[in-house]
Amino acid sequence: MPKKSEFLPPPKPDSHPEEAAILTHIFKKEPLITYRDLLDKYKSEVSEKQALSGLLGLFTAYVDRPDDDPLFPQLMQAKQAALQMEILSRPIGGNLSMPETEIQILAKAALKSALVGLPAGLACYFTCYAVATRALSASGNALSEPLAERILLSSANQNALTQYSMQTDSIFRNLPKLLPEEENEVYVGKSAGKNVSTIVTMDFPKTLALDGGGSLTNFDKAILNGVSSLLIAGTIYFTIPMLYRAMIGSENPSMREEAVQTIRERLEFMRHSTITLDCTEEAAANFIKEGQNLQSLTFSQYLLPMNRMNAVLNGREVEAYFLIDTPPLFQYASNKRQISLVDMDLLNVHFAEDSPLAGASLNNTPAIIVLKNYLLTRIEGMKNPNNRLQSRKILFTSIYEELGEPSPIKQRRQRLRNYTEIYLEYLTQQNYISGYSFTRTGRVVDGVEIVLDRTTRRPAPTPELTLPDETNKGRFKPNKQKPRKRNMIR
Repeated sequence: MPKKSEFLPPPKPDSHPEEAAILTHIFKKEPLITYRDLLDKYKSEVSEKQALSGLLGLFTAYVDRPDDDPLFPQLMQAKQAALQMEILSRPIGGNLSMPETEIQILAKAALKSALVGLPAGLACYFTCYAVATRALSASGNALSEPLAERILLSSANQNALTQYSMQTDSIFRNLPKLLPEEENEVYVGKSAGKNVSTIVTMDFPKTLALDGGGSLTNFDKAILNGVSSLLIAGTIYFTIPMLYRAMIGSENPSMREEAVQTIRERLEFMRHSTITLDCTEEAAANFIKEGQNLQSLTFSQYLLPMNRMNAVLNGREVEAYFLIDTPPLFQYASNKRQISLVDMDLLNVHFAEDSPLAGASLNNTPAIIVLKNYLLTRIEGMKNPNNRLQSRKILFTSIYEELGEPSPIKQRRQRLRNYTEIYLEYLTQQNYISGYSFTRTGRVVDGVEIVLDRTTRRPAPTPELTLPDETNKGRFKPNKQKPRKRNMIR
């Protein structure tokens, strides 16, 4: 727990001086006490009404700051952490007292981290706000709160990771083709008979030495989908094993240190990489909601806007991360309704004992993770009735390209075809597809034909998610970049 010296004294009250004085005395002893703990531990000294009055008198003016105030982002982080901590400790429909989970411990650690250097007692103020927000929601009253808080309130079980999120837009599909420090022109569709493109510029960190080089990979796409899946489940605090669980669909996966190190390196690379999207043509074509009545639309942000922290889980110190804003590519895909949600079970390959493939398995290597992502994304595109895609065929050459192995040797080609067959057989067993068949060019097996359900499934509604609205203000700005080389991507 942070030392008392790491907190400022509570501010002077603007109102209710007597109640504020009682709380100030308590906060000097316990700067991180929560609202519920205050009412429970000091019920003989302060009533609920006195606590509310004192908190309003002490902190209302302090937290009422403009968006450009230097403390504003830190206060919003603390507010978000307090709300999620309250929800996790008392989930909707759950018991009044719940055992601590790893997410709850991370939320508590994030709250402590955000409050260091601020006045003692803010933890009580923000957790009081969280309790009041949930009470308003339960009563059916409308809330004028940020969208992320309404999302958190709608999650009945924050630990239930049931859906896997996949971004299906053109930019996300082509991430590995984006060249650094160049203007990558990505074709996104047609409007009034004209091609519509978005200009994407990537700036990668030059100080990070990575085995995979300084560019994005298809494995990075799987990581980003895992982060999005956690966000949809209401989790913005996570460890690498939690993220890995979201990437492979397994409840209790075992991880080798090599896998932990690989994901850690990619997270560090992406959270220090910036992406700039010039969506001016999409805005003019009304491809995205923000494009209404705008002449230009450009925004720039870190690819993974998140911080890293240390927390103690089950008596051991671990490295953890927490999102401080919505990932820009996820927000972009959400605005365009180009996110697909599938059951998380589709990632966790396991066959029934009476299945012909009962002994078959797929180890979750980076290549297998990329393969499953690619096949699911392609099939989701086939199932989407709004997609003009007519072909139900997936070429093995496209699979090899996706895996970064454009010219595998014969033995490797056979192995990758076997992996593909095992996974498609599992998707058939799960009734996600009706079946599949191999296709040939001459005597050479060149791909697989997917057999969909007779009734085309309507895509799941694209979630509209964001972290606190206050942190998003001012992100959109006119494009004033210096001219760069142009890289055309279709």
